[in-house]
Amino acid sequence: MSAFATIRRVNRTTRPEGSVVLRAAVLGTVMLAVAGTWASGAATAGDALAALVLLPVGAWVSYRRREDDNLLIKLAITVGAGLALARFFGDVRIAATIDDTRSPLTALFLAVQVLHGFDLPQRRDLGFTLASSLTLVALAGVSTHAGAFGVLLVAYAALAAVAMAGLQRSAARQRADEIQAEDDRARFSGGDPEH
Repeated sequence: MSAFATIRRVNRTTRPEGSVVLRAAVLGTVMLAVAGTWASGAATAGDALAALVLLPVGAWVSYRRREDDNLLIKLAITVGAGLALARFFGDVRIAATIDDTRSPLTALFLAVQVLHGFDLPQRRDLGFTLASSLTLVALAGVSTHAGAFGVLLVAYAALAAVAMAGLQRSAARQRADEIQAEDDRARFSGGDPEH
């Protein structure tokens, strides 16, 4: 088997996630986290605005292509991540203090969130994105002392709860489908299901 075929096989989507509610909740958490980094000053206006514009585009592309082979998108994400990392190292090279690294680190996290947002075909990808958004919330939290951050945090927690419930529902649905498939196979082969 060629290296290209192996890469394709490893990156194949096994169970596309079709829940629009789950996807919208995850997108909402990420967008609130980005807004928080901007409001707290952890992210520059340019980085935050670019992320807020590109995140819904990525979510739409990801939803539309959730059942497709996204190898070219993955390659573009890899190149983009390399460029974001190069930008990060360039920015931290001139940092005078540890605190000066916060904005470049936030920019790197924003870039990774945006890039990854273009390839979220499965539940686990959405779960990783949800967990990663918490990193942005933490970056925003350590950069602000404003009471308004509490409002953002409550909204974030509400959307995160919806997303986590959606992830749980999706996992339960997958397990039910697997049990049904096992039962069907057992019936077809003439045996009894094991449960």
